[in-house]
Amino acid sequence: SPPTLNLDSHAVICEGDTLFLTAENGQQSSFLWSTGDTTSQIAVGSWLSPNLDELEISVTASNVCLSITDTILIGFIPLPNASLPPDTNQCLNESIFLQHEALSEVTYYWSDSSQALAFRVDSTSLVWLSASNMCGTDRDSILVTFHPEMEVELGPNAQICAGQEVILNASWPQSSYQWNQVPAGQSISDSVLFVQDAGNYIVTITNGPCALVEQQEITLIENCDSTECNF
Repeated sequence: SPPTLNLDSHAVICEGDTLFLTAENGQQSSFLWSTGDTTSQIAVGSWLSPNLDELEISVTASNVCLSITDTILIGFIPLPNASLPPDTNQCLNESIFLQHEALSEVTYYWSDSSQALAFRVDSTSLVWLSASNMCGTDRDSILVTFHPEMEVELGPNAQICAGQEVILNASWPQSSYQWNQVPAGQSISDSVLFVQDAGNYIVTITNGPCALVEQQEITLIENCDSTECNF
């Protein structure tokens, strides 16, 4: 008897799923699929179409009577993707905007139940995003931490007499420091300087992604008494 084939004309499967295609088996038939397989049944999936383009699969069945060919078109539905950036640190008053893909067949929800394309974050928050379609649900989250404004002031410029000292205090919690110059015996990374020499002292204070620059100019007055000095 002649071989028979009865593939569906079209099928749709999810990314990562497997579809088994079976050719009707006539007596003493041989098979050749467009994938190169020669069995009566093959497995197909998105590994055959890495870009998830529609895939055409054909099979030819042959025996001593004749050969026939049948074809099926297979479409792929991508898995939902809720990928968000890594956790981040921001300076106060620097909002960030998160955005998801714009796929009409995927339903998106942010942590406040909104469904907008973009989500604004302007305070320390744990934000999550869920994405769902007929193939499943994906979820991701991001912790956005805002650092408080650094309230550090070295003070106004000062005049000192020889032998007197000005304390320049740039301390701020969990911060690092970089001075342009320091007195002998001190480090440019110290938070506090004990200054007896004239100069323009500039410090960069870094706290996470945030930085603040402060400066104070010290003038040395020779041959003075303490009533002429201010600091």
